[in-house]
Amino acid sequence: MKELLEFFDFLISLGGNTGPGATRFSKYVIAAGIATIFDFSLLWLFTEIFSIHYLISGGLAFIFGSGLNYFINHSWSFIGTKTSHLRGYASFTFIGIIGLGLTIAFLFFFVEILNFNYLVARAIAIPIVLIWNFGMNSLFTFRDVSFSKQVS
Repeated sequence: MKELLEFFDFLISLGGNTGPGATRFSKYVIAAGIATIFDFSLLWLFTEIFSIHYLISGGLAFIFGSGLNYFINHSWSFIGTKTSHLRGYASFTFIGIIGLGLTIAFLFFFVEILNFNYLVARAIAIPIVLIWNFGMNSLFTFRDVSFSKQVS
């Protein structure tokens, strides 16, 4: 498994030709992509199968997706983080709550004001919230990362 992750890291860094910041962002985007698929799946499941209002479903899906996102980022994207899990997850959660507020606001605006489908609205919100979360988590949650440990 370790060899597979090292090979994947090598591919993401374009054979070691990208800087550690670009590699870290690429890993963050992949982790966020996995978490987003999970988030979208839960949003659909809660809304369509369990008949939960889309705003509540969006909040629940975002919380579960954020938990998965933290786990992947701490374990892979930001290897070398010196912050404890408790402090790191608290920071990640706080930033995620602000991201959740942004997500809910975008869902409300695009669905209730502009009459978009809730899934289309969520798709619009994703890149905006992704950039917010990456920037804030780079500054606060994972700031103790050693760049030398980011590139294979």
